[in-house]
Amino acid sequence: MATFAGRSYSLDVSQMYNAWGSRPLEYKGSVRYFGGSCENALNCTLRGLFSDAAGAYVAEWQIVNGVSERTILTWSADVVTEFMKHIDPPEYD
Repeated sequence: MATFAGRSYSLDVSQMYNAWGSRPLEYKGSVRYFGGSCENALNCTLRGLFSDAAGAYVAEWQIVNGVSERTILTWSADVVTEFMKHIDPPEYD
């Protein structure tokens, strides 16, 4: 569940076994595990960096007109590395 500006959205976490556990969203000065940006309460992009027994993976969700959809779920090392560098998605004018 993600909440922004008084609205809550269910995020598709299928195929993500106990992905979060009890860790915080960020270790200061080290790595952020969850980020995002919103144009308004109905349009957001959220990203997460996760791990399980098989290794690290990332997910991205787009919320468009209030509807949440997971757009990325991958273990690709290239994508994981990019999300580690840029957990917040790009913002466009």
